[in-house]
Amino acid sequence: MVRDASRPYDDYGNNPGPDGDAYFAQLFEDRFLPPFPTGVSVKYNNQTTFNPEFNITSWFQNFMVRSNDLVLFGLDWNTRKAPVKPGYEDRGVGPTAQLHDFPGGTLQWLDAQLGELAASGANFTEIVFLQHHPYTLQIYAPDVIYGFSPEKKRIIQEMLQERFPISAYRGVIAGHLHRFWVGEAFTEPEWASFTQWETDACKGHEHDRVPKERWAGFSLVRVRNGRIVEVEQIQGPHTL
Repeated sequence: MVRDASRPYDDYGNNPGPDGDAYFAQLFEDRFLPPFPTGVSVKYNNQTTFNPEFNITSWFQNFMVRSNDLVLFGLDWNTRKAPVKPGYEDRGVGPTAQLHDFPGGTLQWLDAQLGELAASGANFTEIVFLQHHPYTLQIYAPDVIYGFSPEKKRIIQEMLQERFPISAYRGVIAGHLHRFWVGEAFTEPEWASFTQWETDACKGHEHDRVPKERWAGFSLVRVRNGRIVEVEQIQGPHTL
């Protein structure tokens, strides 16, 4: 999930507010419409809601794709707060993650979807989250500023465990820190099987000497029989 899609900007800034979620919805809405492949179901939270944190209307981009026992959640934890770095106030949004714990917000939407899955009685073993922010950050990036604070992570963990055992959750595919990295998403021993796959940025870097238009950093996820069998991290010049 793209963080700055919450507040898009051009090379000169020029965006008065965090309305990128509406643009994202308009651009990708048809991708969530039927017909879907056999055995695939999709739920897309394509509606606006009042955001009491910033007294604005937000259009949280949350969706669920289910294929048999594989469930993918695309989650919008992106803040709608502008950056505080001088000169960047009108460029994108800040780096932190927010739970949006209010009606229509991400946390409550996710809890409701997991509740419906649990009520179905199915035995899910492959629930995966797709989101901009990872849970574990590098030591130079304080999670309180650049991601989920310890308290936010605790709230998410407790909510997840109320719906399914930890073994049902396979991992999270994220970005944010502009690096490729694979490891444990949470530090608690009981969550050791919950994997974090980080994907590098889809833009050029000076030291690569590759035109930005030909740069790609992405992860190719291979699924077989409802299970993720490989996450291939691809970096460098590619024709997409």
